[in-house]
Amino acid sequence: MRNVEGLSDRELEELARVWRKRALEGELHARGTAHLLETEARRRVGLARFDPDALDLRSLADRQFLPHQGLGGRLLKAGMLAAGITLILLLLVAYR
Repeated sequence: MRNVEGLSDRELEELARVWRKRALEGELHARGTAHLLETEARRRVGLARFDPDALDLRSLADRQFLPHQGLGGRLLKAGMLAAGITLILLLLVAYR
């Protein structure tokens, strides 16, 4: 199974799918073969399916929120912080 260059793209994808299934079913050495086939399939595709717009280029600090939260999540977190500070100040005044 080492000579995968002679396979068509369709044959390669089908074989990769079959071997991955066998690996997931627990066949002892199927994982390596599946990996070999999948690697070759990715190599052939190359950058053809690469979408640079899908990359998240924000800094790590900006990515700490879940993607679906967006600005609303940040405002919610800021609001919770403000509410917490307000509660602490009220408790300090009450127990003075």
